[in-house]
Amino acid sequence: MEKINFKKYLEMGLKMSKEKPMEEPKVKTPWVKKIVNVTDWKRYYSQISAYCYLRKEKEKIIIGFCVANEIPRDCELCTDEECLQIDSYRRAYNIFPCPCNEIPKQVSQSSII
Repeated sequence: MEKINFKKYLEMGLKMSKEKPMEEPKVKTPWVKKIVNVTDWKRYYSQISAYCYLRKEKEKIIIGFCVANEIPRDCELCTDEECLQIDSYRRAYNIFPCPCNEIPKQVSQSSII
């Protein structure tokens, strides 16, 4: 049985990455919000960490999450404040991707929560 030379393959990979760097992914991930009823929130959405509770309006819950490429009909794009709220939630629980690369310094944690 032949011994594998990992150092050789590592050097080949480094050389290839310098010659032809990886392209940016072509999948867009828009951050959207959706209105769900309280029962659906409790039974389904609250059990999955990808969904972020944004607020309650009357008897409905508004949740935020990301989708791949196209925005579903029953969703709409999140505002900047909602994206910051989703970002702080996802970073607190170490869930990626996050909507913001970095939270602006002028926004305080108390205004997000």
